[in-house]
Amino acid sequence: MGFLMLFNFFKKRKYQKIINEAEGLLEEGKVREAIEKYEEAFDIIINVNDFIKVACMYIDLKEYEKGIQIFNQILEHCDETGVSINGMCDVYFGLAVAYDCLRQINNASEYYEKAIGEGI
Repeated sequence: MGFLMLFNFFKKRKYQKIINEAEGLLEEGKVREAIEKYEEAFDIIINVNDFIKVACMYIDLKEYEKGIQIFNQILEHCDETGVSINGMCDVYFGLAVAYDCLRQINNASEYYEKAIGEGI
């Protein structure tokens, strides 16, 4: 096994350990502490599915702007890299819900339509 493979192995292992801690905190209902753990893990690797999960947690906490910010970071990354993600429907739906909660109906409607187009 080469050094780079070994480095990546340990990096992924450390990431997963922190994510497991975050999920344990979530199970205990400690959402803010879980978010902190996820953000710690994102310093190592950014997993889009976990990033979506954190955005949804912010929406559950009624911190809609934070959720919108994270969803928009995901969209920007996809635009910059030309990469599409499997969870694009989740991103659009999350944005729609956040905008809906903020009573920004035009934005909400736009993202509900995009989510439907992605196959809600």
